[in-house]
Amino acid sequence: MSNGKELQKNIGFFSAFAIVMGTVIGSGVFFKISNVTEVTGTAGMALFVWFLGGIITICAGLTAAE
Repeated sequence: MSNGKELQKNIGFFSAFAIVMGTVIGSGVFFKISNVTEVTGTAGMALFVWFLGGIITICAGLTAAE
């Protein structure tokens, strides 16, 4: 039943990056938005806190990779 058409079995950089980020971040980030906004009070401060948390996480990841 093979007609010569097969699916390509390769993953590009963006696809691999998206899979890894989805695995690392998980779905918890969607449940924490309301908690962070409640504690910070404003949307601007919530975005700043998420950004700061991202920077800290990047530093921790680079430290662990070292």
